[in-house]
Amino acid sequence: MFRKLFAPLMVAFCLMCVQDAFAIEQIVFSPSSPKVNEKITFRAVGWDTTGCILWLFGDGDLNEDAIDPYTTTHSYSKAGTYIVKAYYQCDPSATPTTVTVRVGEALGPEAPFSISFIQLRFEDGKAYRTVSKDTPDFLAYADIKYEGTGTLKIQWLVDGKPFTFSSQLLSFARQITLDTGKGLPTQIPGAHDVTIRFIQPAVEFEIPVIRYFVGLTDAGPPANIGLSIKSVTDSEGQSLSILGNTIKAAGRENVILTGEIENKEIRAVPLGRLSIYLGDRLVDQQVIKNLNPGEKRDFDVSLLNPNDTLEVATFVLADEAGRVLQKSTLNLQPLTPPEITPPPVKISSDVVLPPKDLKDIPEPATLPDGVIAQLKVRPRK
Repeated sequence: MFRKLFAPLMVAFCLMCVQDAFAIEQIVFSPSSPKVNEKITFRAVGWDTTGCILWLFGDGDLNEDAIDPYTTTHSYSKAGTYIVKAYYQCDPSATPTTVTVRVGEALGPEAPFSISFIQLRFEDGKAYRTVSKDTPDFLAYADIKYEGTGTLKIQWLVDGKPFTFSSQLLSFARQITLDTGKGLPTQIPGAHDVTIRFIQPAVEFEIPVIRYFVGLTDAGPPANIGLSIKSVTDSEGQSLSILGNTIKAAGRENVILTGEIENKEIRAVPLGRLSIYLGDRLVDQQVIKNLNPGEKRDFDVSLLNPNDTLEVATFVLADEAGRVLQKSTLNLQPLTPPEITPPPVKISSDVVLPPKDLKDIPEPATLPDGVIAQLKVRPRK
């Protein structure tokens, strides 16, 4: 009777002992793909302890809890990969149980306040402008995309000097457009650079710079400037000939043009802008500074030769007032592949005829172009 009563209890107890003997200590956490500043719950599974567990979270923080040692929470302030360690009975000399946690960047309103994109431009969307002297209400704009919520503090800079300051509270991860708040200075002729300095939050990428030119009200007669193309090469460095005003090169290949600008005046040209167009598309723009009398200066540009149509490359050199000093054009013409004439096809045959029939051989039939028939006639032996 005693055996029948206690035998099942002994079997259950032994099974529990076996399970405990083969229990695997591990750490599980949720959510499985945590983000920055998101609370993560860690649980110790398969542990046999009545004491505390020492948790090390891999970012310098730790937790030691004797009340509920099996569960703890933590969050990370930066994205990255962290190794979480848990020590049995809070003994750091023991072998820890570990788990790897990968924390991603938080996006949207819950993300930390940060700048993810910025573009500087003028009203027409371009990064350069030419304006007349004393132009009023000439503004620059900044398109800014941000994450999270926070106070944005920026300072507009013109030629490296503080111009205006702006501060406002931004929320809910949006994109905004800010302007300089007042017209940019247009009293001093020449080129001027515009950019932004972020005071809050800090940014880790390079801030773009845009430029505008202020023209003179009385710049005198246009300068006598020479503009010519000296040489042309293909993408493999092979020289190409300029026939009249035309360059012939393989279609859909880049050609590199080297040109020369010469100041034939007795006065210097302090500032100029060389614009290169292919058809009606602006493909390059270069700034020419301090071109002294008699000075020659080279420039290079790469253009894509069209596949099957003639394109016109136009070179326009303008001064700081926006007036055209010199203009030159060049035709880009794709090469027409040479026609390849296939070798003639020869058809040979032996015809055996008796001698008396030689005079009865018919005239050969008309054959297609490129086909040559060779007919050998030999008498029968």
